[in-house]
Formats: sequence, C-alpha cells, structure tokens
Amino acid sequence: MSIPLSLVLGAGLIDGINPCAFAVLIFMTSYLTRAVKSKRKVLLTGIIYILTVYVTYLLVGIGLLSVVQQPVISNTIYLIAGFVALITGVLNIKDFFHYGAGFTLRIPVSQKGRISRWARKGTIPATIILGFMVSLFELPCTGAVYFAILAMLGQSGAFMTAINYLLLYNLMFVLPLIILLAAIVLGYSVSKAEELKEGTKDYMKLLSGLLLIGLGAWMLCSVYT
Repeated sequence: MSIPLSLVLGAGLIDGINPCAFAVLIFMTSYLTRAVKSKRKVLLTGIIYILTVYVTYLLVGIGLLSVVQQPVISNTIYLIAGFVALITGVLNIKDFFHYGAGFTLRIPVSQKGRISRWARKGTIPATIILGFMVSLFELPCTGAVYFAILAMLGQSGAFMTAINYLLLYNLMFVLPLIILLAAIVLGYSVSKAEELKEGTKDYMKLLSGLLLIGLGAWMLCSVYT
C-alpha cells in the first residue's frame, strides 16, 4: 500500500490538537509562571515535556510497527484498526454534541490527581515522568488515529520508510504543543490559553471524529472492494 505523505502529516496534526495534551501543558506552565516567574524555566520545562511526549510516542509507534508488519497478522490488524477508527470517530462526534454523556474518550479521571502532583513539582526529572505518563494516559484520546496510521504503514512493507513517516507524524503531533508553548513564553496569557482550549475542545473532537471516520471508511473499503 502506498500512503500519501500529506495524509500522514495531516493525521498527525489533527491528532495533536486534542484537549488532553493541551490541558497538562497549560496547567504546568500556569503553575510555573506563578511559582518561579521565570520564562526561561517555563521554556526549558515545556521543551522537556514536549520532547518526552515525542520520544514516548515514537518509541511506542516503532514497537507497534514491528508487530503490525508481521505478514501473518498485518491484514487482520489492518481490518481491526479500520473498525476501531470508525467506532472512535463516532464517539468523538457524540462528544461534540454531548460531551461527557455516556462513554467519553479522555484521560482517566483517576489519574488526574497524579498528573497534577507531578506537574506541580516543576523539576526536570518530574517533567520527564509527567510527559511519559501523559503520553500513556492520553492514548484513549489519541490512540485510534495513531493505530490506523500504523496499520497503514504496516501494509506498506518498507520498514525504514515507515520509520521516516513516523518521525514526521510525531513531529506534527507535537507541533500544536510547540506553538502553544511559544505563545505562552512570548506573553500570551495562560488564562486565555485555558479559555481557548475550553472553547475549542468540542470542535477538536469533531475534527478528530471526522478524520477517524474517513480513515476507517477508507481502510475498510480497501479491504472489501
């Protein structure tokens, strides 16, 4: 299967504009700007957080790619990924109209207290742990798009080409976080960033839902046609 680079880049960018990762970065920078009042510290901590998210997602992707490219199971995983994308897309669109009603894809509520405690520490080791935790806990929000792209890459058969695509996908995934961090360091109000996140999270869900339904439909059509 030949996968358009534009699809990989677009999917990574849309996957990156999710409220889960935004919420943690906003909370952490908000605490740091109040506690240390040092833009240099905020910038350094934010960069380390984003790098940790990038590396964690990349390593997870490489590990899964080595599995989904196995000839015995690659077709089955591709089919499963298509159905998962469709179901997750429907759930995201449901959240656009009725967020929180029924089953909602988000960071588990039970983990939010733990995330907040690590975010308040503000040290480099704590930030690395925080980035790793958030990367794993936000998989319910972001995992379906990543899984679909990995399943497609698994069908391509070229491992190194797939790795290059993953590098670009994950760069686009963290690009919204990079832009948000830069805006805050340059003086954009953290409270306004929080308001922006809250005001647009439903539309982020809608956009992600439409992408997932499109990916799922394309994948399943390629199997059954």
